[in-house]
Amino acid sequence: MSHTPERRRMPKISLCIIARDEERFLEGCLASVNGVVSQIVLVDTGSTDRTVAIARAAGAVVVDHPWADDFAAARNAALPHATGDWVLVLDADERLAPGAGKAIHDTIQKQSFVLGLLPLHDASRLDASPEEILSGAARRGEPILLPRLLRKLPDLVWKGRVHENIADWISVNGRKGTQVNAPILHFGAVPELRVQRGKAGRNLRILELQCAEQPEAAFAWAYLAAERERAGDIAGAEQAEETGWEMLKHAIQRGEHPAVVPLAGRRALRRSGRKDWQGALDVVAEARSLGSDHPNLCWLAGTAQYWLGADAVPELERALAWTKATSDEVFEGVIGWRTQQVLAVALLSSRPADALLHAEAVVAKTGEAKHALLCVDALLALGRVEAALQRIEPLLPKNLPDAWALAALAAHQLGERALARTFAARVQAPLELHRTARFAALRAALATPS
Repeated sequence: MSHTPERRRMPKISLCIIARDEERFLEGCLASVNGVVSQIVLVDTGSTDRTVAIARAAGAVVVDHPWADDFAAARNAALPHATGDWVLVLDADERLAPGAGKAIHDTIQKQSFVLGLLPLHDASRLDASPEEILSGAARRGEPILLPRLLRKLPDLVWKGRVHENIADWISVNGRKGTQVNAPILHFGAVPELRVQRGKAGRNLRILELQCAEQPEAAFAWAYLAAERERAGDIAGAEQAEETGWEMLKHAIQRGEHPAVVPLAGRRALRRSGRKDWQGALDVVAEARSLGSDHPNLCWLAGTAQYWLGADAVPELERALAWTKATSDEVFEGVIGWRTQQVLAVALLSSRPADALLHAEAVVAKTGEAKHALLCVDALLALGRVEAALQRIEPLLPKNLPDAWALAALAAHQLGERALARTFAARVQAPLELHRTARFAALRAALATPS
């Protein structure tokens, strides 16, 4: 007697979304989940435009929830109405990338987990296509992993007035995330839109309130520091970073698992900005002693080591080679041009051919003249003087002191002392540090009789 295998029930997914006056983006968001979710629950916090009508036309359950400066409360208001086995979380100014829905269903069917981490890509333009955003051509920074696919368990709850999170829910029984290759495209970080909506001012106000109410919440201090810095309050940002760091260490002593990298990265970057390179290294070391590592920390450590005269190459190459997905923001360019810029200088004496490759990559990304001069450094180190002069020539009209200094060095390598003196005389301002000693030696050589 043959038996037909029991067909496994397809898990149901509820999209839970909070919105207010989002008619501009909502249709695109809901269209992107068509065929992916079995239910839409929209929590409306006081719309006066067509948001509610658009949601109802798409078959959504609409929940009215008066706004009370609390994003977590709005998120939680959707949960009693969600009937799915899973909750997919999107904002109205987000949408799933093409193919993301299949990846979500495939992962749910093949793996046993409670938390799915989806990569979020911040668009740099409102008219950017999915292909441009995903490729990085129209993306701000690197994608980050966020917990957006959640098994609907009875204890699921968000906390935090702004930048709401499920950190406490995740920590129960050691719940860990599974990466789901289902990109989210986010348009809300486009600078002009952020200014238009007054997000910075709103977030700053709510974060100040949250940190006053819950001073032990280390993550909130990290966000507060970022918002204060955006507002130009540098002293206030630093105060938030240091307070947050103390709260973070207390949380770890209590057996909690707060995110270390956001605060550590900001604190090390602050010290780097003051040229306190040893201080930056100390912050990175402390973060690693707490069990954290991240490309930001590698880049910060490598940069500090370079300025301290230590071997920076291993840390910088680790940052550049980083492939492990992370849920913490990667500073722009850290796994690309920003690290390659420092590497190009650090490798000039030992591996000039590699230095040239990194310099060319930086120029291809930024197109800036000061970075093109890194290519000239490498060409001179390789003894390719004619090629170096060809790269310098179009930069001389810009009257960059470093361009004239490199032209003088190239001329001297060719034995053209008179021309080298002419070029050297054009240098009337300080040079980049890595060129200072070479140019000083050249001037001394030109000052002696031939």
